[in-house]
Amino acid sequence: MPKKDAATRLTKECQKAFDKIQEYLSAPPVLVPPEPDRPLLLYLYVLDGAFDCVLGQHDKMGRKEHAIYYLREDIIKAYDGWRMFFDGAANFKGVGIGAILVSKTGQHYPVSAKIRFPCTNNMAEYEACIMGLNLAIDMNIQELLVIGDSDLLVHQVLGEWATKNTKILSYLQHVQESMKRFTKKEFKHIPRIQNEFADALATLSSMIQHLDKNFIDPIPVRIYNQPAYCAHVQKETNGNPWFHDIKEYLAKGEYSEHANHTQKCTLQRLSNHFFQSGGILYVQKCQQCQVHADMIRVPPNELNATSAPWPFAAWGMDVIGPIEPSASNEHMFILVAIDYFTKWVEAVSYKAVTKKVFANFVRDRIVC
Repeated sequence: MPKKDAATRLTKECQKAFDKIQEYLSAPPVLVPPEPDRPLLLYLYVLDGAFDCVLGQHDKMGRKEHAIYYLREDIIKAYDGWRMFFDGAANFKGVGIGAILVSKTGQHYPVSAKIRFPCTNNMAEYEACIMGLNLAIDMNIQELLVIGDSDLLVHQVLGEWATKNTKILSYLQHVQESMKRFTKKEFKHIPRIQNEFADALATLSSMIQHLDKNFIDPIPVRIYNQPAYCAHVQKETNGNPWFHDIKEYLAKGEYSEHANHTQKCTLQRLSNHFFQSGGILYVQKCQQCQVHADMIRVPPNELNATSAPWPFAAWGMDVIGPIEPSASNEHMFILVAIDYFTKWVEAVSYKAVTKKVFANFVRDRIVC
């Protein structure tokens, strides 16, 4: 463990972040306008991967505090090389690990696995880190920034915290040996909220129950910018309207010359929502609905006002029970009557519900 009074080194990255804070504070977004002739309070929250800065001021009574400016600066985003995020997840379903390599251009290379041997949380973090390092070595990456939310792992690899656990010690030695393969390497600790992608991979792997003879293909993650029912046929390069292929398909039952299998299936699905009449393409639910919708064919007639229903024109009765355990008076059933017009409810409990009980209930609670 590092000593509390250990000196803090101000690196170039820290100086750059502080200069950025000064730049923001000179022209920051205003949350609450500051009051003149009143002290300002500056709060700094410093992590390995980010700086947070809040400028506040007390009210006139000196009790309630208002935030004037807020700034957050992520140091990791300034790194222009390869980055590797890793995380491990242990829950009642099992243990999973995940890692993502991010290239200089922003290309993501995810990898995940499920752990089937006894594994603690710290061991899972090391397993995830080693898996990501192996992927980086296979891809012949020379410079790498390793990022994780395990405070223990990062400080142990940096040599700032001692390692006494024999199982963790073996992992630590393996990580340090793997790091020799890189010409430039660096470790950064970040909060879990900034490590969501790796955490999601690890959690997914831990929840999936693999069978011995099953193999799971890589899971593609696509981005849809519109609902599935909005699939449409794009217009041709010759300037035809977007519905040209639909119209031709309905008229001739033929596809365009260069249509692939997916486009053909989409065209068939879209054609079910159109019909052609007189050379004009109409949208439809069904052809009869399209032809006869919104057309009034009833002769005009006098309209008569209708009165609201009288009380008890719509009402009902029901029995709830048996209720276990029974009430202190040994009643186990509840007889309920509801008038749907006035919303009037009558409910009485009984030991048993018989014909006589029903008759007495209607006479005493409703009629009288």
